[in-house]
Amino acid sequence: EAIVQFELAYTVLKTTEIEKDEHMSLLNSMGQCCQYLYDFKNSEKYFKEGIDYGAKNGMSKTLDQAILYSCLALLYKDMLLENRSLDTYATADQLFKIQTDTMNVDHANFLLDYAGVLVDVSQFDKALSCLFRTRNIHSKLFGENSPEYAVVLNNIGNAYSKMNKISETEQYYKQSIELKKRIPGVKILSYLNTQNNLMVFYNSVGR
Repeated sequence: EAIVQFELAYTVLKTTEIEKDEHMSLLNSMGQCCQYLYDFKNSEKYFKEGIDYGAKNGMSKTLDQAILYSCLALLYKDMLLENRSLDTYATADQLFKIQTDTMNVDHANFLLDYAGVLVDVSQFDKALSCLFRTRNIHSKLFGENSPEYAVVLNNIGNAYSKMNKISETEQYYKQSIELKKRIPGVKILSYLNTQNNLMVFYNSVGR
């Protein structure tokens, strides 16, 4: 039903003048909706259309453009196009860096996704830089007793586990576990996921 509504809005978009950021936001939403439906071809089309629209309408250095590149990069990751994903994430990173306000949820989500890709290709220094930047944003936006902060601690632990850094892996996984224990409303699966990550790491290093 969502995609039908978006397509109706898209038809209206072709004939009605709306704010530029709303135009880009709608194309981004359509791209994400298609991605959730595994319609990767149309998802890529909408993301690229939004990026092209931004470039043609003086929006090429805006937060909206950074978000579109971020979403396109995640799509390429889902499509298993590793190099294209990395290149697109790098473009998004440069766009996020030039924004006046970088302490926002969109930037944090981007950094988490980008770090995951960097860990997969063993670019650990860049990945940790992204993760610690995310931790700073989450600390400011949500505080250090929040589910969001616990998630980034888990991801930092994961990055260190791939580097076989035993003390750092334990430190961040355990911090995440303890935080998830005492935060009301944290889903049990999130807690168990970090517990499992630590057990798998211990098994991999013979502990």
